[in-house]
Amino acid sequence: METVKGINQIDFLIGKPRFIVAQFLHETGYGSSRVFQEQNNGFGMRCVYIRPTTQVGCQADYGVYANGVSSAIDLNKWFEYHIEKDIDQLYIKQGRRVPAIGSERRKSDFNDFVNRYRNFTLEQYVAYIKERGYFEDTYNNYYNGLLNAMNTNLSSK
Repeated sequence: METVKGINQIDFLIGKPRFIVAQFLHETGYGSSRVFQEQNNGFGMRCVYIRPTTQVGCQADYGVYANGVSSAIDLNKWFEYHIEKDIDQLYIKQGRRVPAIGSERRKSDFNDFVNRYRNFTLEQYVAYIKERGYFEDTYNNYYNGLLNAMNTNLSSK
C-alpha cells in the first residue's frame, strides 16, 4: 500500500509510526472504505475550518485530499494544533502568561511536549487522541482496533 509506505517516511509529532499505520488501517478498513477510496481520506478527518490543513476540499462532511499521504500529513497538523493548545492550557492552569507563538520559550516548550508525546505507549496514544475528540468510539473498541491492525500481516490483505 502506497499510503503505508508514505506514512513510514513522515516524522510524526505524537506516537510511533506503527501506531499511525495501525490507525490508517483501522480507520479505512485496510484501505477499503469509501471515504478513503473516493476522497483519499486515510484518517476519517472531518472537514477542517479552524486549523491549517492539507485538505483540498470537503465532501459529505469529510475532508478530501490529493492523496493518502497528504491525509497523513494533515494528521500531523492535527497533532501540532493540539500540542499548541496543550501548551496554552499548561500556562493558563499555572496562572502564567502564555508565550508568543514563534518565541524561543514557545519553541522549547513545543519540543519538550513532542519529545514526551513521541514516547507514548499505545494506551497513552489512544487516550490522548480520544481526550481531544479525534474519535467517537469507546476507548476500548478503538484501542483494540489499533492493536488488531498492528498485529495484522499486511501481505495477506
